[in-house]
Amino acid sequence: MPTISAGRMSRTFLRWARGRRLINEVRVHRRRAPEPILTLSEDARWQLLDQCLRDDDIPDDVRAAGALVLLYGLHLSRIVELTHGHRHRRRSAAGEDTVGGVSVTLSGPEIAVPPSLAAILTRLPVSSSFPRTRPLISGDTLGWLFPGSAATGHLNAATMSND
Repeated sequence: MPTISAGRMSRTFLRWARGRRLINEVRVHRRRAPEPILTLSEDARWQLLDQCLRDDDIPDDVRAAGALVLLYGLHLSRIVELTHGHRHRRRSAAGEDTVGGVSVTLSGPEIAVPPSLAAILTRLPVSSSFPRTRPLISGDTLGWLFPGSAATGHLNAATMSND
């Protein structure tokens, strides 16, 4: 006998109840799948970070995402949602741009990034011939730093994690 998940059983029941007008419209939002938990030694983490910041053979979007994960522990599902509005030029007290000064804001305070990562972030979104980073229709109004293949969508975290 096949196993049926609790989510599928709930969905089936809600459709049944709605079809018989026992309940009003109900929206159930799916939980995001948890990202895998990987444990790295401190040395391995620093080696990977160094590779993300210095290896020009790795695409810039993969380097930026990897560095943000390794430096700040940000979830990949949040990183792929970054837009131009989340990336800020840092200014000195006199109001001048600081050299290599870039910060990123997600839902909390601004996170200052090191100059090597700032250089990579300022090159995003990547304009290359690699198909996963090129929108099918140009004119992305949201300004994703990690654009997906849909005209108005960002790259899927699962797709990024496979790179």
